[in-house]
Amino acid sequence: VRRGFKMTNEEPLPKKVRLSETDFKVMARDELILRWKQYEAYVQALEGKYTDLNSNDVTGLRESEEKLKQQQQESARRENILVMRLATKEQEMQECTTQIQYLKQVQQPSVAQLRSTMVDPAINLFFLKMKGELEQTKDKLEQAQNELSAWKFTPDSKCKDGICIALNLEHSDLETLYISFANKTVDF
Repeated sequence: VRRGFKMTNEEPLPKKVRLSETDFKVMARDELILRWKQYEAYVQALEGKYTDLNSNDVTGLRESEEKLKQQQQESARRENILVMRLATKEQEMQECTTQIQYLKQVQQPSVAQLRSTMVDPAINLFFLKMKGELEQTKDKLEQAQNELSAWKFTPDSKCKDGICIALNLEHSDLETLYISFANKTVDF
């Protein structure tokens, strides 16, 4: 059985005729003609079988070729669909990457933006003045504390009470100013 082909129930091949040179010399002419016709029938039967097999092969090959063409077309169609999906996904991924970069830039202000908001000349001058006043007040406080420690007070000294009150007021003013300066909420 050949691949893809069925054996048919045909008539059996005629018997093969063999003629040798001695048969040509010895046989009668009528018998030779009969054998020649048998030989012709055998050759025609073989040629018919060959033609049938050949046509079956060609038909089978054509069917196989058609199937392969259809499979190739289907594969090409699937490939095109997958390529289109891939291109769409790549484009979506690129858009997401662009959005992520944009969001990162928006969240992190640039150095120039920070400088422009923090280094306004008027605000800078104001903070420098406040810093100088704070230094002076710290110096006054330190000097007052040094003077206070240098004096020896008696328990009934009225001067001691006045100086302590003044010192406490100066100290609370200094703390308030320092806290306001640290929180940048100083009102003038």
